[in-house]
Amino acid sequence: MPVVCCFFKYRQEGVEFTLRLPNELLLNRLFVNSGWANMIDPNNYPDAGQEVSGNLPVTRFSSPAEQRRFVDKVMDRVLVRLDFLDRRALRAIEWSVNELTDNVLNHSQCEFGGLGQLNMRRRQHEIEMIVSDSGIGIPESFRQHGHNSWSDEYALEQCIKEGVTSIPDIGRGFGLYGAFQIAALSGGTFHINSGYAHLVQDRSGRFIIRRDKNKFLGTSVVLAINFSKHIAFEDALQISGKQLMAFDFLEGRYETSENTIEFYLSKEVESTGSRGAGFEARRKLEHIMRLVETKKVVIVGKDLGVVSSSFADEFFAKLALSLGEEDSRKRISLAEFSALNLEIISGSIERRKRLTEGAKPRPHVAR
Repeated sequence: MPVVCCFFKYRQEGVEFTLRLPNELLLNRLFVNSGWANMIDPNNYPDAGQEVSGNLPVTRFSSPAEQRRFVDKVMDRVLVRLDFLDRRALRAIEWSVNELTDNVLNHSQCEFGGLGQLNMRRRQHEIEMIVSDSGIGIPESFRQHGHNSWSDEYALEQCIKEGVTSIPDIGRGFGLYGAFQIAALSGGTFHINSGYAHLVQDRSGRFIIRRDKNKFLGTSVVLAINFSKHIAFEDALQISGKQLMAFDFLEGRYETSENTIEFYLSKEVESTGSRGAGFEARRKLEHIMRLVETKKVVIVGKDLGVVSSSFADEFFAKLALSLGEEDSRKRISLAEFSALNLEIISGSIERRKRLTEGAKPRPHVAR
């Protein structure tokens, strides 16, 4: 990621690059799927990467709107893939991604913005976020605002402390501090490279700051959060005794003032024509319903085309089956669906119900 950032910087200075991919097949695929090949040599590798096992390919953001879209994309993937998270863990992820990407826009002075990437390690119950830029770096940012005597190592040590920020008029000094606290509390890892310094918190809890021989161009933060044990993440974000996580992704996107969840299908899927799209949307909604517990859900069909039978079976029929007839009737309602789509959905639920009942083992009769 930091190397990819360098290509953007040098390309602005008129340097042209071509990429020769590794011969080793898995490494070759990694460059393509992660989007690194596209970022380095877009003329020869137009594919911007693809999601593999929930991982998000490298994404560029240079404005608040692009940053928000990237954060939303991260939270979408997390909701679909990680069914073991509770709501506090979800808030911790959103906080961390928001703050790390926001730092790039506010402090890096990097013309093209920054890059973000999400890696999921589902078996280890861990996610990893990488955020990089090729801007002025953390030490220089502090020096530009009065801390001329700070060494690069001291600047990195200070940047993860509560309330310390290089620009008090813009930042509150909670971003890197909170992200570091979340990683440390979970038993994950936290790395910052910037200037001539490298800060590390490893899985054993060991904290290291070292001076590097070569200067690091810009800043790179690698944050790994582990969810293999129950963690009170709100304890990591205490500022002067006050909790910082008051608003989250679910509240902003799904919850309404009527204490219900509104799930707009047209915003969740690109198409309602495939079983795969129905699977992804159903998993997300099931996870949301688990996180919000007893709240009712309104599935909105506004602006949808015709729903295919395979999508209807995978999303609606299997959702009704997993909830059970009584809970499904109590918790879920449909709104703004066309008459044709309602007929397709109803038919799919009935067919799935008959199929399930037909698959039940018959009672043994003694002869």
